[in-house]
Amino acid sequence: MTVDVLQVVGYFLGFLGSVAWIPQIYKILKTRSGDGLPLQMFLIVDCITTLVGGFCLKSGFPFSMYLEIILTNIQLTSIQILARIFLGDMANLAKFLIFKLAFVSLLVFLPFEYVQMMMSCLLPMMIFNRSREVYKNYKAKSIGKLNPTSLAIQQIQFTGRLITALFSDEAKGFLLPMGINVFFQTIVSIQYLAYGGDKDESSDKKTE
Repeated sequence: MTVDVLQVVGYFLGFLGSVAWIPQIYKILKTRSGDGLPLQMFLIVDCITTLVGGFCLKSGFPFSMYLEIILTNIQLTSIQILARIFLGDMANLAKFLIFKLAFVSLLVFLPFEYVQMMMSCLLPMMIFNRSREVYKNYKAKSIGKLNPTSLAIQQIQFTGRLITALFSDEAKGFLLPMGINVFFQTIVSIQYLAYGGDKDESSDKKTE
């Protein structure tokens, strides 16, 4: 596999990452409902992507390197806002927006070395968040209202990122978090198949 092919594949995977949560947003708008969504899980991922975006910005990386992160963060924020609105949970929506503004402001004014220290917490946060998600799915015997298209896009993206990292010396340092992400995403995908997907959605289709 040549470097040029790796770059093309990388751009494609970046595109997938940039649009992964759009099907979920569409589903929320279509059903006008935020029921059954793991909003705490989305909140933690929102924090992670906000932190990574802030770190990349302060590091002086080219915008193209973290555009995917920014777009993902916008989608995650949109999911929180729309789900809370349709749930009528305006109090928690206000808390989320205040927290988001405060966290972004903190990253803007915090010295770079402290942002670097916060980055060291990413892996434990990711493991906690994904393991908690898997456990809750297991207990409920359902993945809730997560959109299967979004899950499939993420499965392809995470797996592709891990495979391409094996052929790139620059990405070798990211193999561990990538591997963990693929591991948990695969479990969630298996749970979706094992639990019959969105049970409420399938029952609605039968009654139509």
